[in-house]
Amino acid sequence: MECIYLPELSKTAQSIKITDSEAKHLRALRIKDNERILITNGKGIICQASVNRENKDEYIAFVEHFFDENYGELLRSIAIGVGILQDRERFELIIEKSVELGVSQFFPLITDYSQKKSLNTLRLQSKAVAAMKQCKRSRLPIIYEPVSLSDITKFHFEKIILADENGIKPSVPQSSKSILLLVGPEGGFSLKEIEYLNKLHIEKWRLANRRLRSETAAIFGLSLLNLF
Repeated sequence: MECIYLPELSKTAQSIKITDSEAKHLRALRIKDNERILITNGKGIICQASVNRENKDEYIAFVEHFFDENYGELLRSIAIGVGILQDRERFELIIEKSVELGVSQFFPLITDYSQKKSLNTLRLQSKAVAAMKQCKRSRLPIIYEPVSLSDITKFHFEKIILADENGIKPSVPQSSKSILLLVGPEGGFSLKEIEYLNKLHIEKWRLANRRLRSETAAIFGLSLLNLF
């Protein structure tokens, strides 16, 4: 069953018009009259609906039932901060897989070794929306503008975990309701940044007995956090 994104969807809706990019998406998928789809508003609400095509650029969806609020979401809040990579495709892969693995917040990090300091956040948002629809989530993660490590302290997490080849064997904290996973860019974090992070009483995870690329570390670390 295909899933589309309509942020205007509310829990009281009985029918809703589908226009613009989502109508084009349904047309490209060759969705037929009375075919069932899922609709998410990216704010915790998702429903099943049947659709009929009104004209070339418009469909109407008839809501059949709503799923439980926060359908498809993790029980705990998991965020990830990743040093901005030079390679756009590699960084966008991290965005996509992070959304699929249930993150609620994504922080692009400006670090000492980051070769790029800015990003097209609208493009990243688009990637996040596509991934949300692909995995049928009810919430769209927040994609922040690039921030420095010092900005992380403005957000409150019960546990901060750093992917570090010199860390310890991962052990997921059962009681922590909000967790931030940090992954460095090419070259990792600088000694100065590591010293700063140590003051935050972080936990360092060694994800393998070899050095991993940033995207591999991000996917592996989030996958472990999904198991508990």
